[in-house]
Amino acid sequence: MDRKQWIKWFKGGFTGVMLVALGGLTAVASAATLCVEKSGANGCYSTIQAAVNAAVDGDLINVGPGNYSEGTGLSVQKSIEIVAVAGVEKTTINGSGDGVSVGSNRTVTIRGFTISGSNRGVYTNSAVNLTLKNNIIIGITSHGVYCNGNGDNQKCQIVNNTIVGSGGDGINSDTCGVNCTGNQINLYSNIIADSINLLSNSEYCFYNTITGAILNTACSNTQTEDPLFVNNSSCAVQTGSKTIDVGSPAITDNDPDGTRNNQGACGGPQSASWWPYPSGGPVITNLTVSPASVPQGGTVTIRATGEVR
Repeated sequence: MDRKQWIKWFKGGFTGVMLVALGGLTAVASAATLCVEKSGANGCYSTIQAAVNAAVDGDLINVGPGNYSEGTGLSVQKSIEIVAVAGVEKTTINGSGDGVSVGSNRTVTIRGFTISGSNRGVYTNSAVNLTLKNNIIIGITSHGVYCNGNGDNQKCQIVNNTIVGSGGDGINSDTCGVNCTGNQINLYSNIIADSINLLSNSEYCFYNTITGAILNTACSNTQTEDPLFVNNSSCAVQTGSKTIDVGSPAITDNDPDGTRNNQGACGGPQSASWWPYPSGGPVITNLTVSPASVPQGGTVTIRATGEVR
């Protein structure tokens, strides 16, 4: 029974009995999972915005593969999590304004999307707690990510993203800077081919590849070499990339194969649902077996080398 049907049933029922039932329902209430499919099949919404409009705080929205043109942009005015289940190379959000805009006093997670073709990739308002993970933000006219609180308590956690081709900064934080209180930017395990300009009270910037200028902050364990993306990808990288195994060293941030975090959108534990990389996982390029023959019960050695293509 959906929420509208339940409310209609409640209004039509006996008030005294229903109040008792309501108390029980409140105790066992849990977040809902909504789904989005381009075709609208399987009872899913056909646009992400429609699912957001139907959601309530605490809900999860799972988005199937496709290119989602969300009008002027996806507006998120609720505390929810939005996940692209097929990953960044198969799921795109674009809009004529901001790719994604997040309203005031919300806790929002956006994970696994390519966000492109917009004025600003992701824009936040004041007092927002935003988490961006495993996204590609590419070809944006202005700032790739604009954490513009213009007020207090603005928090942006930006982890394992790839940001390239921004007309402004790859990441730009709130305009009031140290004049505001409680603002914080956490920036780690990303590949950013644009400048970053951080103005918050607290910035934590470490274990990134940043090839543009670093303004108004200090970043540690940062490398600046070309990430060496595989052709036609902003996710998978070549074998010799300096972004491999140099992201966050925390065990909880390891890649799905248990090795240290790879920087960028194709790294980190939450890429597990579409890892190895959609554009081609690790490919075996050489395989040897020695010796060529052994007696029964003998031992052979198999050696393999490969690369991500």
